[in-house]
Amino acid sequence: MSRTTHVDEYALFALSVVFATIGFGWFDSSTDSYTPGPRDASTLRVVSWNVGGKGDAAGQPLSGAWIPHVAETLRQLDPDLVFLQEIQGRVQLYSLRKHLGEDWKGSVAPGGDRRVAVLFRHGTLRRWHLTMGSDRSAMVVEFQAEGFPPLAAIGLHANAFSAKRRNREVGRALEHLQSHTGPTAKLLAGDFNLDLDLGKRRDLFSNDDYLDVETYNFVTGKFFDVGVGTGSTAEPDRRLDYIFTNAELAAENAGPWKGQRIDAMDHDPVIADLRFIGR
Repeated sequence: MSRTTHVDEYALFALSVVFATIGFGWFDSSTDSYTPGPRDASTLRVVSWNVGGKGDAAGQPLSGAWIPHVAETLRQLDPDLVFLQEIQGRVQLYSLRKHLGEDWKGSVAPGGDRRVAVLFRHGTLRRWHLTMGSDRSAMVVEFQAEGFPPLAAIGLHANAFSAKRRNREVGRALEHLQSHTGPTAKLLAGDFNLDLDLGKRRDLFSNDDYLDVETYNFVTGKFFDVGVGTGSTAEPDRRLDYIFTNAELAAENAGPWKGQRIDAMDHDPVIADLRFIGR
């Protein structure tokens, strides 16, 4: 994301200083989180989940031992579209699909052993890969669930250790999504590694708080953060995972489903039940 494209660097920096001064404690102040349950037939359920975990300094990707639990959690959620982060590759995605059932389809982005993947059923999906110019890639999809209008979406796992790199990665993904022709309803989801609660930071990942604030402001200047105010998504109490939508979609219910991480997993799934505006 160019500092001179779409945003005024000095204005955003000033805004960042203001927000850093007053703190972002309200991001995690709410105890309201997502509770699965019956949903209206007119809503589309989207899930984003980093299924990796704690390990060495860089953590670890999805363990094969966790696949049955991930599959069971997704079965309980019964989503239409799922973005996963920290998948090791096609073999692991195939194993997850086998646990889920034959009606599930999916694809995994190219890369190393920590990839973005998409899962879906009861619909059609076209997908592309968006290279971030680093070790990160994003999954770009056009998805249409049965009985719903089409949706353009990007699943992303942004850099955990460089605020400047995730600033560029998130910015590029958003600009690509905005310029993507086709469906007018658009969604950006994933582990963005943006933790804005500066009042109780552990400084585990960020090296530039103001740039994280700038990145978040850039996205929310154009899209809605549907899970705002629903609490932390990752260990120990950090909000790193997001689902953003444009004005064509409205969230009926959204937030992290707490308590779904097991063993060394360090993220809970984030869910959004979305309604197409005007439908």
